[in-house]
Amino acid sequence: VYFIDARTGDLVSSYSDLQTEVGTGTGVLGDQKKVSTTLSSSMYRAWDQMRPATIYTFDLKGDLTRTQNFLNGLVTLGLSDMSASTNNTWTDPATVDAHAYTGWTFDYYYKRFDRSGLDGRNLTMRSVVHPVNRADWKTATLPVLNLYYLNAFYAGDGVMVYGEGLPPDVTVGGYKWHYFAGALDVVAHELTHGVTDYSSRLIYRNESGALNESFSDMMGTSAEFYYEPAGSGYLKADYTLGEDLTTPMSGFRSMANPGAF
Repeated sequence: VYFIDARTGDLVSSYSDLQTEVGTGTGVLGDQKKVSTTLSSSMYRAWDQMRPATIYTFDLKGDLTRTQNFLNGLVTLGLSDMSASTNNTWTDPATVDAHAYTGWTFDYYYKRFDRSGLDGRNLTMRSVVHPVNRADWKTATLPVLNLYYLNAFYAGDGVMVYGEGLPPDVTVGGYKWHYFAGALDVVAHELTHGVTDYSSRLIYRNESGALNESFSDMMGTSAEFYYEPAGSGYLKADYTLGEDLTTPMSGFRSMANPGAF
């Protein structure tokens, strides 16, 4: 907001009217995080305007049809789809981790490599949590189960989708599955696919696809070591990908021992 002298045109005073806030929330593994938010329509929204790249986190409340329509370009997501809190204390762990870890990944690329976001020009980043309903997992088709429950993926143009995991009393493959936003290396891995898209543009097949994945593994692991203490256990940096997503703790790939999985 600018105050201008009507006679001279000089700038008398200015201030920012951007109503941003910092809330607090509990992540998937019970850890406390700061959540960068914006106060809008009497609600705190998961809308980070404090970084050069705007970050949104959308809660689709288990609506698979709306999720697919958004990904297929049939609908756009707005203020009512954004994760929200009445008091800026955030209790949905998927929202907390998706929003915070996306910001951390942006900061990692900027601080470590002086890169301005995924495209080098502060591309807006949009995360989608709760793309499906956990309670519906039994009736989900195998493709839906593998894509929206037990997976996370980069959908292009700065869009991330985080799998819902499974109810706490359900095991698949001998493991309980948490919300997929709950692993920093997974978040940074998937967002790195965006960096690859806007830089080397490696085609996602055969050897170039393998390089695409391996670069994401490297950068996901590097981001984890940048923020978390080295060691074994939850919220520790190691060379296993996705170890924070299951109970008992496991992982998808190992950079120290590629034949482990």
